[in-house]
Amino acid sequence: MRLTLSKKGLLLILLPLLVQLSCFVAYDRLLSKAVSLYQKQMHNTLVIGHLNWLGVLLSVSSLSANGYAVSGDKEFLDVYRSVRDDTRRELKENSALFAVSGYEKDYGHLADLAAKLHGQLDSVVAANQFGHKGGDVAVNADVKELWRDLWLTRKTILEKEQVRTPLRPKDVPDAFSSLRILTNSGIVLSIAIAIGVMLFYSQDIARRLRTMMENVSRLPAGKPLLERVEGNDEIATFDSSFHDMAKALAEAREKERAILDNAIDIICALDSGGRFTQVSKSVFAGWGREQEQVLRSTAFDVIKAEHHDTFRTALERALSTGEKIHCDVQLAGPEQTDVLWTGAWSAENQSFYCVVHDVTKEREIERMKRDFVAMISHDLRSPLMSVQVFLQLLSSDHFGEMPDQVTRRSKMSASDMARLINLINNLLDIDRLEEGQMKIFREKVEVSKLFERSCESVDSLAERACIKLAVADSTDEIEVDEGLIIQVLVNLLSNAIKFSPSNTVVSLEYRRENEQAYFAVVDQGRGIPKDQLALVFERFKQVDEKDDARKKKGSGLGLTICKRIIEAHGGTIGVESEKGAGSTFWFRIPLS
Repeated sequence: MRLTLSKKGLLLILLPLLVQLSCFVAYDRLLSKAVSLYQKQMHNTLVIGHLNWLGVLLSVSSLSANGYAVSGDKEFLDVYRSVRDDTRRELKENSALFAVSGYEKDYGHLADLAAKLHGQLDSVVAANQFGHKGGDVAVNADVKELWRDLWLTRKTILEKEQVRTPLRPKDVPDAFSSLRILTNSGIVLSIAIAIGVMLFYSQDIARRLRTMMENVSRLPAGKPLLERVEGNDEIATFDSSFHDMAKALAEAREKERAILDNAIDIICALDSGGRFTQVSKSVFAGWGREQEQVLRSTAFDVIKAEHHDTFRTALERALSTGEKIHCDVQLAGPEQTDVLWTGAWSAENQSFYCVVHDVTKEREIERMKRDFVAMISHDLRSPLMSVQVFLQLLSSDHFGEMPDQVTRRSKMSASDMARLINLINNLLDIDRLEEGQMKIFREKVEVSKLFERSCESVDSLAERACIKLAVADSTDEIEVDEGLIIQVLVNLLSNAIKFSPSNTVVSLEYRRENEQAYFAVVDQGRGIPKDQLALVFERFKQVDEKDDARKKKGSGLGLTICKRIIEAHGGTIGVESEKGAGSTFWFRIPLS
């Protein structure tokens, strides 16, 4: 049987209660017995006392009547009369006591005998008063007979009383002695039970609770836990669960330690002053420093002096505002090692927890990219623009009339050159947007003006594709970079026109939504499959890459540039589309 804590507690409560209840029942029985014995003793005393007193009264009345008969002294007469009246009153008052006791017949006979005796005595007294000497009452035959009957009747009642209530002198004292013994035994037993409960609690519950508390203190200290406590109650179950939890934590800690020890990045903890308190073993492979050596130093000891202020500012900002740490610095040493510190301040543990990632290769690639962009901008774009201008002049017969084949070829080359220059411009725009070098010049501009200039840029394209533009009316003014927003709208409109069938409508919509300006370009084109919706804003991604690159002459950069421009305005951009059901490209910009 599984004794739970609640059952044990119930037993601890019920056991003293049952003992006390048993003592109470026994005490009640003994008390009832003692009271009954006492009542019997009192009844017995009353019966015997009354009979004895009645015998005394009858004896006194006989003696006083006899004294009067012999001496004629009136004092004897007065005593006789007084005692006679007392006897009659005594018989009358105690008749109920003897009736209840079952002696009504015997007591009635006794009363009759007493009345006859007094009648005889009254005759003797009366005879003496009239001068007739009755002689000694004691020798009167009738009186003797009455006395014998009186004593026999009294003896009969006493014998019946002894049979009805057989009492020994020690019965009542024994009963009260038993009560005293029971009371003392109950007290001793209660004390013993209390001591037993205390010992049980100490041995069974308190001891196991102490073991659990010891385990609770051992767990965070990393010490081995004590053995599982015995039992099958809630304490044992909780202790077993605690051991299982500790085992799971130990396994998780081992896995965590394995991850930290085998991580390429350096994972560390710093105090508020920047001193290392923990560091992963990967510090030797990453920095060439022993783990113990690093733990005796500060983060500033491993960073170049010119980056100390930058790193200190990042720590202070994280400490005061809770901002995440994101700091590029270089490690101290002869080699140029770029590292990125990321992390956060833990107010609970009063520590910075950081991950230090070696970004030397990434920074080198970025420098190479910047050099490449600079080369494209200065060494490639300018010559290409010169070639484009020359081809345009050549195709326009600026140098005189040219053969048709030369004119046609020069126009094709000029168009290809324009696409190439546009691709270079897009690459430069993306680079500037990602580097944060493209500045946003906000100014108030009417929405209608944005629509007008955007439509002017695509009118010829729409006309050639037999596409009608439907533009929403609006008198709102918004604060944006006019040129960049027009660039976004032109790009979205151009795509909508390119991918819409002839004789359809491309709509340009606008409305206010919760302190935001909502723009949308809606077409009736081929739509975009759902599995490709998330890719349309990535660079060099197109729905049908081979067909779009060949027929639509797209580079896959336009939507990427649109996304960067809208995000630079603090807005969001997206698309809603289904294949074969057209597309809706939208963006939202905060009004303030």
